[in-house]
Amino acid sequence: MEWYWRQYLGQNGLPQSPDCAAPIKVVSLAGLPPALVVIPGRDPTCTEGRDYAAALRAADVPVRLRDYPDMFHGFMTMMSFLSAHAARAVLWADMSRLMTRKGDGE
Repeated sequence: MEWYWRQYLGQNGLPQSPDCAAPIKVVSLAGLPPALVVIPGRDPTCTEGRDYAAALRAADVPVRLRDYPDMFHGFMTMMSFLSAHAARAVLWADMSRLMTRKGDGE
Protein backbone atom coordinates (compact mmCIF):
# COMPACT_ATOMS: atom_id res chain seq x y z
CA MET A 1 0.00 0.00 0.00
CA GLU A 2 2.92 2.35 0.60
CA TRP A 3 3.83 2.08 -3.09
CA TYR A 4 0.27 3.02 -4.09
CA TRP A 5 0.24 6.02 -1.75
CA ARG A 6 3.52 7.24 -3.31
CA GLN A 7 1.99 6.93 -6.80
CA TYR A 8 -1.07 8.87 -5.65
CA LEU A 9 0.67 11.54 -3.57
CA GLY A 10 4.15 11.74 -5.08
CA GLN A 11 7.34 11.51 -3.08
CA ASN A 12 6.49 14.43 -0.76
CA GLY A 13 3.79 12.55 1.15
CA LEU A 14 0.57 14.06 2.39
CA PRO A 15 -0.39 17.50 1.12
CA GLN A 16 -0.63 20.43 3.51
CA SER A 17 -4.30 19.59 3.97
CA PRO A 18 -4.61 15.77 4.40
CA ASP A 19 -8.31 15.82 3.46
CA CYS A 20 -7.22 16.48 -0.15
CA ALA A 21 -5.88 12.91 -0.21
CA ALA A 22 -8.31 11.29 2.24
CA PRO A 23 -11.71 13.04 2.29
CA ILE A 24 -12.75 11.33 5.53
CA LYS A 25 -10.13 13.48 7.32
CA VAL A 26 -12.04 16.68 6.62
CA VAL A 27 -13.53 18.44 9.66
CA SER A 28 -17.08 18.24 8.27
CA LEU A 29 -18.64 16.40 5.35
CA ALA A 30 -21.90 18.35 5.74
CA GLY A 31 -23.19 20.04 2.63
CA LEU A 32 -21.55 17.68 0.16
CA PRO A 33 -23.61 16.55 -2.83
CA PRO A 34 -25.16 13.07 -2.90
CA ALA A 35 -22.56 10.31 -3.10
CA LEU A 36 -22.23 6.87 -4.58
CA VAL A 37 -19.69 4.71 -2.74
CA VAL A 38 -18.57 1.48 -4.41
CA ILE A 39 -16.75 -1.12 -2.33
CA PRO A 40 -15.14 -4.21 -3.78
CA GLY A 41 -14.79 -6.55 -0.78
CA ARG A 42 -11.38 -7.85 -1.85
CA ASP A 43 -9.93 -4.36 -2.01
CA PRO A 44 -7.52 -3.46 0.81
CA THR A 45 -9.42 -0.20 1.36
CA CYS A 46 -12.92 -1.69 1.66
CA THR A 47 -13.17 -0.89 5.38
CA GLU A 48 -12.29 2.75 4.72
CA GLY A 49 -14.98 2.88 2.05
CA ARG A 50 -17.62 1.67 4.50
CA ASP A 51 -16.38 4.18 7.09
CA TYR A 52 -16.58 6.98 4.54
CA ALA A 53 -20.17 6.09 3.60
CA ALA A 54 -21.09 6.02 7.30
CA ALA A 55 -19.45 9.41 7.87
CA LEU A 56 -21.34 10.89 4.92
CA ARG A 57 -24.62 9.54 6.31
CA ALA A 58 -23.80 10.95 9.74
CA ALA A 59 -23.36 14.35 8.05
CA ASP A 60 -26.82 13.99 6.42
CA VAL A 61 -25.35 13.54 2.95
CA PRO A 62 -27.49 11.24 0.77
CA VAL A 63 -25.43 8.11 0.09
CA ARG A 64 -25.92 5.00 -1.98
CA LEU A 65 -23.50 2.27 -0.91
CA ARG A 66 -22.84 -0.56 -3.32
CA ASP A 67 -20.88 -3.43 -1.83
CA TYR A 68 -19.44 -6.13 -4.07
CA PRO A 69 -17.96 -8.55 -1.50
CA ASP A 70 -16.39 -10.99 -3.97
CA MET A 71 -14.89 -8.39 -6.29
CA PHE A 72 -11.44 -6.81 -6.45
CA HIS A 73 -10.15 -3.28 -7.02
CA GLY A 74 -10.70 -2.14 -10.59
CA PHE A 75 -13.14 -4.91 -11.52
CA MET A 76 -15.53 -2.47 -13.18
CA THR A 77 -12.89 -1.35 -15.69
CA MET A 78 -12.79 -4.80 -17.31
CA MET A 79 -15.24 -4.21 -20.10
CA SER A 80 -15.80 -7.85 -21.07
CA PHE A 81 -16.18 -9.07 -17.46
CA LEU A 82 -19.91 -9.86 -17.07
CA SER A 83 -19.98 -8.96 -13.36
CA ALA A 84 -18.47 -5.58 -14.22
CA HIS A 85 -21.03 -5.00 -16.96
CA ALA A 86 -23.90 -5.68 -14.55
CA ALA A 87 -22.35 -3.51 -11.82
CA ARG A 88 -21.87 -0.59 -14.21
CA ALA A 89 -25.52 -0.74 -15.26
CA VAL A 90 -26.64 -0.60 -11.62
CA LEU A 91 -24.23 2.22 -10.79
CA TRP A 92 -25.28 4.31 -13.79
CA ALA A 93 -28.90 4.00 -12.62
CA ASP A 94 -27.82 4.97 -9.09
CA MET A 95 -25.97 8.02 -10.41
CA SER A 96 -28.99 9.08 -12.42
CA ARG A 97 -31.23 8.84 -9.33
CA LEU A 98 -28.74 10.70 -7.12
CA MET A 99 -28.38 13.50 -9.65
CA THR A 100 -32.11 14.04 -10.06
CA ARG A 101 -33.08 13.95 -6.38
CA LYS A 102 -31.47 13.91 -2.98
CA GLY A 103 -30.94 10.13 -3.01
CA ASP A 104 -32.56 7.50 -0.90
CA GLY A 105 -30.09 7.33 1.97
CA GLU A 106 -29.34 3.64 1.42
